[in-house]
Amino acid sequence: LEETLNRFAQRATEQLRPDVRNGLIRVAVLTTQGQVVDEPTRQALAMTLAQKIRQQPNILILEPSRAKEVLSRFEVTGLVLSDNRSISLGQHLGVRYLVITEVVSGSTSDTFTLKTKTVSVKRRGPLKSSEDEAVVSAKEMMSFKTRNVFYERKLEATWRSALLPGWGQLYQGDRGTAVAYMTLSAGLLIGGFW
Repeated sequence: LEETLNRFAQRATEQLRPDVRNGLIRVAVLTTQGQVVDEPTRQALAMTLAQKIRQQPNILILEPSRAKEVLSRFEVTGLVLSDNRSISLGQHLGVRYLVITEVVSGSTSDTFTLKTKTVSVKRRGPLKSSEDEAVVSAKEMMSFKTRNVFYERKLEATWRSALLPGWGQLYQGDRGTAVAYMTLSAGLLIGGFW
């Protein structure tokens, strides 16, 4: 999935033109569309793609919280994000380009199709050369999700480990690591007192 996102970032930025006034390319990467994966995973996909696009020179990525605020107002209307609506959204955000990604069901039950396109707000339409898609397995998507999505369960484990080393690992079901941390901590504590 990382290679796919690298390719998407490369294709999305190939034809971007900087602003004449300051030489920057203002881009907003919207939260990935589609209902086949959960919201945190779609946000993580968009954030990872934005980080990869940000590595290109002169690109200024719009702060995700601002884009999320505007998108939440847009989603209340229940309208589909068409090219014309995305141009209007880009004007509202004050960017020159929008990168739109979407996850849909794949041809088989254990695959997803990840699509991306870049819409030029100034030229009022999508850049055809930026459109790309890739088939991603459910296993790859799950691996990406476990690496990039922070869940409440991890937060619970974190504060437990802060109180008593090993308790967080025990909470997550990793007994071997939990015993190792608890033993090491007890040994250090006893050694410190001695």
